[in-house]
Amino acid sequence: MTADDVASVAVCFRAGQMTEVLIGTAGWSYDDWAGYVYPPGASTQFDRLVYLAEMFDTLEVNSTFYHIPPARMPQSWVRRTAHLPKFTFSVKLFRGLTHERDESTCRALVSQFSEAMEPLRESGKLGAVLIQFPWSFRYTSENLAWTDRLIQMLKPLPLAIEVRHASWLNDDYLESLSSHQIAFCNIDQPQMNQCLPPGDIVTADLTYVRLHGRNAAAWFAKDNDVNERYNYLYNSDELGEWADRIRKISGRGKRVLVYTNNHFCGQAVANALQLKSILLNRRVAVPPHLIHAFPQLAKVSEVTEETSPPPKSQKTRHKSEKRLPSGKTRREQTGWLFENSE
Repeated sequence: MTADDVASVAVCFRAGQMTEVLIGTAGWSYDDWAGYVYPPGASTQFDRLVYLAEMFDTLEVNSTFYHIPPARMPQSWVRRTAHLPKFTFSVKLFRGLTHERDESTCRALVSQFSEAMEPLRESGKLGAVLIQFPWSFRYTSENLAWTDRLIQMLKPLPLAIEVRHASWLNDDYLESLSSHQIAFCNIDQPQMNQCLPPGDIVTADLTYVRLHGRNAAAWFAKDNDVNERYNYLYNSDELGEWADRIRKISGRGKRVLVYTNNHFCGQAVANALQLKSILLNRRVAVPPHLIHAFPQLAKVSEVTEETSPPPKSQKTRHKSEKRLPSGKTRREQTGWLFENSE
């Protein structure tokens, strides 16, 4: 891994001002990434966070959405990435404030969350706090008041808001975000049922982008495993479209944070590396076992001396035969893992 690979993925210029574009994945601790994203046969001491942090410029913390961590956990993230001074984290706001929205607990939860994130803020490693609302959260005066309340309580933390319903494409709302310097989160998701469409909206010096995949069949399905919703691998044309949007965004701000959230079986990592290569306009470092899992990565990978992946452990071989929603095993699908991968 070279210093260039650890540094910002892309730097653009706007009227003499430098703009950073940082790319990473949404989360890093997924069991179904073992043997594919993470080296086959890795021991229990293997540090998944450090491994991904040395591959990307930023990572989004998903666990904070499910529970507010004790301060020692963010302290650990800071300590383990101290050798990467430019590396940043973004954290998802606790769901009690975005999905449950209980007036009686709001202030206490904000205080608890802000205190927990203090180690990241003090270290300079906090990229943004993502306030993510569900698709069911529509543009209404009541919901607008709730977002305003959260913004006021969470300041001065760097904030980004993700809404998923198209009703939020409202000039008054976007102007309000601009006046408060709150980042609008541009997202990619299946286009159905008034889902927010892809865009290049900029409302602050910081802009946030999340790619969720386009698995329309599973997006609103109630009976499927929620992880199947993110079972989608972007092809090169789709990534090229987003690279164009990101370039437009970068010309109107100071920093762009981009996260791939199509995490099923490590697809987010493959797509983040491809997007990184497109924006850098050069090949990037890719571990050989990742190329074995995602052959299309060979097109963006630097030449390495190692030409074949290390042998799989017995445990990994067993995991590789797990049936996917398609009904096929991973080895049966095109490109070893996935159909329509390019």
